Amino acid sequence: MKTAFFDRDGTIAEDYPDEEWAKVNTPVLMPYAIEVLQYLRVMGYQIIIITNHYLIGEGFITQTQYDAYHGKLLSLLKGADIAILDVFYCPHKRTDGCDCQKPGTGLIRQALQKYPDID
Repeated sequence: MKTAFFDRDGTIAEDYPDEEWAKVNTPVLMPYAIEVLQYLRVMGYQIIIITNHYLIGEGFITQTQYDAYHGKLLSLLKGADIAILDVFYCPHKRTDGCDCQKPGTGLIRQALQKYPDID
């Protein structure tokens, strides 16, 4: 299965300073994000989002805030006829030392375990 992995914030949607995330409710897409994702889908790629969200672990936002924002983002993409195969995220604090926080490879390994046919 041909698969493209994308970070979320700063790649698909705008990113913000940590302190501002609690006020962010609506995703703003990065320029050309829709076009790039649509092109990859036409080329036969599945799309997986992998993203760090230490903001949850460090108390900048709640899990509920993350879920609401992320749901809106997925709805925007679906409205543009972009199917996202899956999302893997790390909610841990930056100081937790987990292997799922990028640049670690834990999120990719999780995806490979769930989808062993990824090429």
